[in-house]
Amino acid sequence: MQTMFNPSGSAYRSETGGLMEALRVLKVDQIRDYHKSYYVPHNLCLIVSGKLKTTELLHVLQTKVEPRIIEHGQVKPSAWKRPFVETPSAQKPELKGITRATVEFPEQDESAGEVMYSFQGPDPDKFTELKAMELLGIYLTDSPVSPLTKEFVETANPLCTYVYCDTEERASFTSNNIYFGSVPTEQLDGLHEKVITKLKQIVADGVDMDRIRLVMKRDKLKLKSMLESDGGDVFSTGLITDFLYGKEDGSEIAPSLAEMKRYEELERWTPKQWEDLLTKYWIEGPSVVVGARPSAKLQDKIETEEKARIEAQRKRLGPEGIAKLEEELKRAKEEHDRPIPQDMLTSFPVPDVKSISWIPVQSARNDPFATKAGKVGSGLQEHLDKDPVELPYFVQYDHVQ
Repeated sequence: MQTMFNPSGSAYRSETGGLMEALRVLKVDQIRDYHKSYYVPHNLCLIVSGKLKTTELLHVLQTKVEPRIIEHGQVKPSAWKRPFVETPSAQKPELKGITRATVEFPEQDESAGEVMYSFQGPDPDKFTELKAMELLGIYLTDSPVSPLTKEFVETANPLCTYVYCDTEERASFTSNNIYFGSVPTEQLDGLHEKVITKLKQIVADGVDMDRIRLVMKRDKLKLKSMLESDGGDVFSTGLITDFLYGKEDGSEIAPSLAEMKRYEELERWTPKQWEDLLTKYWIEGPSVVVGARPSAKLQDKIETEEKARIEAQRKRLGPEGIAKLEEELKRAKEEHDRPIPQDMLTSFPVPDVKSISWIPVQSARNDPFATKAGKVGSGLQEHLDKDPVELPYFVQYDHVQ
């Protein structure tokens, strides 16, 4: 999918986990050169989350962090280009119509495969449309009553065991993906047409506005809950994306994080706006469809070739060569397991725990089975005790200030 969707020269075509053939010829100096080129201060985004004072944070950055960066001597080169943004990866896909492909994967059980359907979405700075696309994906797949799940999974003769959507943001474009798992092999080639037919039917019948509003409401509540429990992670995703692809002056940070405003805007959308979006991107937009077909023959071939490769290498190295490599591996393991020097660990300053700013929390309980003496005393507890009606079950309240 990556090689078909992205243009030649784009880093997005790469398999970031590494291909085995490439890993076998990869040299340690290549890894070091890569780290030297990209693990540098001018290619770093520092995100600090938690309860702290802005003035103190800026003071530490100015007096501790920046001097060390300058001391290290890694000044931003004049020829530096931002990865993805100022490289060939910034090219947009040149997709036209529907591009289809079938690939085989090694599997003895040839009864089921997978289908992935990807299409180009809105531009990365179209934040409202991007949120609408995300909500449409949830609307179409998130529960047994969702249109695509109901049509292809929750049936007497299911065409897949699951379906879900996601979005990938790139430097100059976004891609939306629909995944269908455990698709019967005989249905692999025709599934995409059935999906398009179903999407057209949804547009013709009209989007269920009550349900899309429910999806939106749940998504908003989920976001608020995450902001309370893990706010750092919520903001870090948007900040990292802006660091990678956004304008260097930071002008896109605020609009990219204005989720609540987008909910308000989308709540005013008409059915036609949702249907037009579905038609523009999901139905009529250029796309790539890849079917993954299981192949027992391919699995046998890979196993045979791997055994032959190992045997050929064994003969090429000979007993002496194998013993030499075994010794190299032993030394590498010893170096890897060497303890970290104690002075390196102790060189990092340890802050005083007294500087930690705790979040004030008041707790109170409604416990009909406890004695009054057993209740936690607090202003919150006193407020609850004034309620003339006591709940017949245990509830704990935590009030964060």
